[in-house]
Amino acid sequence: MLICTYFCAGGSKRFFYLSFGKDALKEYYSLNFSLLYHHKIDFNLFEDMIPWEKDVYIAMLVNKVKEENEKRKLEAAERKAAASKRTRR
Repeated sequence: MLICTYFCAGGSKRFFYLSFGKDALKEYYSLNFSLLYHHKIDFNLFEDMIPWEKDVYIAMLVNKVKEENEKRKLEAAERKAAASKRTRR
């Protein structure tokens, strides 16, 4: 099937739809952009990883981001509580 789509009309386009699907391809590029832009990850390093290594790395990164978001929420709540204490006095 891969050989047929490669030689048929629209070969490379059809190949990507078969292998990734429309939404998965968009998510793939969004993830790569996010890793490059926001987290300063070397693209070649990430692309050279084995697929399960990518999954582990991304899971660790997601956990780190969640922890940082929770920490920021707690700090914001503490600041808000401290500010409300000052205004009550």
